[in-house]
This record gives sequence, C-alpha cells and structure tokens, in this order.
Amino acid sequence: MAADPPDDDLKSRTSPPASPSVDLVAEREMRDAEERALAESGLGSGLLARQPLMPTGERPAVHKVCPQCGNEYETAARFCPSDGTSLRPKGSDSLIGRVMADRYHILKRIGEGGMGRVYLGEHVKMNRQCAIKVMSPALVNDHESAARFAREASNAARIIHPNVAAVFDYGESEGLVYLVME
Repeated sequence: MAADPPDDDLKSRTSPPASPSVDLVAEREMRDAEERALAESGLGSGLLARQPLMPTGERPAVHKVCPQCGNEYETAARFCPSDGTSLRPKGSDSLIGRVMADRYHILKRIGEGGMGRVYLGEHVKMNRQCAIKVMSPALVNDHESAARFAREASNAARIIHPNVAAVFDYGESEGLVYLVME
C-alpha cells in the first residue's frame, strides 16, 4: 500500500504558483489564441476594434463638450443629450467628435504622416470601427497630391490580404478628402 504524500508535497501540487510569471504566460497564451482566431477569420488585423475597456466592459467616460450648446459632459455618449449634436472631447483636434460624410464619427487621432492624419472612426449606423485617413487641407488644392491620394485609395482597394488594411470608402466631404480603411 502506498504511503500518503507529505503535506508540503500536497501543497505544492494544489496551491497556485507563487510566481507572477505564470499569470503573464497565461495572458500571453490567451492573446496568442485571440490573434490566431482573428487571423483564421479572414477579417484582417482587427487591431482597431480592440480598444481598451474598463473592468465593467464599458468604454471609459471622457470630458466632452457640445459645439452647438457649449455644455460640458463627462460621458461615454457620442451625442449631446439636449440637442443631438456630436460631442467632442474637450480641448481636442477640430475633427474629433465630428460626423464626417454623414456616416463616420471621428473618435480620436491615431497617427499623422506627410499627406495627412489618420483617425479612429466608427460608422454611425453599423457601429463598425475603422481608420479614416484625411488628406491635409493644405494639399487638397494641389492637383498632384490629390491625384496621388486618389491613386493610393484605388490601388489599396484592389489588395486583399490579411496583412494589408482593407479599404472601405473614399470620398470628399466639407472640403476634406478622406480614405476609410480597416
């Protein structure tokens, strides 16, 4: 008949490890599994859709101001409760908070380059996040730059590959030329 294991041996097999590195390994494995599932889905990178959430699963509230009535709110809402205008984060870029082309709500700026800025946006009716590249207003009147931006949109729209952001839309609204992509 086998003897019972010593108490110390039993504790080591039933107690959680004391090292926090095991938690990091588990977190890394979970991230890897998410990335594999995303890659298998064929929907592209999807990195823009993974915005940080609060522990409750909600987006964090930020201080916003209504450009129409001037009221300030601390809210996760996108529109002013009193007049329905798009709220803008307090003290921000002039495009942030606007609805471009009647369908893309600009959430925040995520980058800038030689031809313009890239914003995180969301389609108002479909609640789908996207990247919106807006051509610099200084270049809109330059025929060569405008043609180059249009070629970029056309060429990028033809490429379908998991490592390339898919192009959804291209157009002009209120004097701004934009390109909407994954």
